[in-house]
Amino acid sequence: SGCPNHQTHRTVLMKTRFIISLCGTFGLELDVTKLSKECMSELRELVELRKELCPVTLHGRFLRLPGFGYPGAAYGNSASIGESNVYSWMFVTLDSKRAIVVAIVCHRDTAGKFPSRLKLRGLLPEACYRVQEHVPTP
Repeated sequence: SGCPNHQTHRTVLMKTRFIISLCGTFGLELDVTKLSKECMSELRELVELRKELCPVTLHGRFLRLPGFGYPGAAYGNSASIGESNVYSWMFVTLDSKRAIVVAIVCHRDTAGKFPSRLKLRGLLPEACYRVQEHVPTP
């Protein structure tokens, strides 16, 4: 939906909206005529990144990464089942040579706690992968 949301009035970072939309049809629902120059520049960079990543997200295997969360929090998974506010999933090429991992922390209300480690799936055990964070969170 638009940002801020017309019902909840919540604002979501452009980067978070991009990550979620990258995993679907890449719809951001925004009015580009109302964006600042800084937001337009960021949007251009994100669209270029999408062009680079979409062969994996569109043609790769989609794998949920259940069990990602904060210690003691309710169990949740990337299907939004449960009461967790952290979700993760990944896309892996059919030859398992390239992967894109997505991890979303919706609320940072767990002071002093850190999310559990991600247990990746679909990769080659004997391969050595290069890790690159494309969309870091401030």
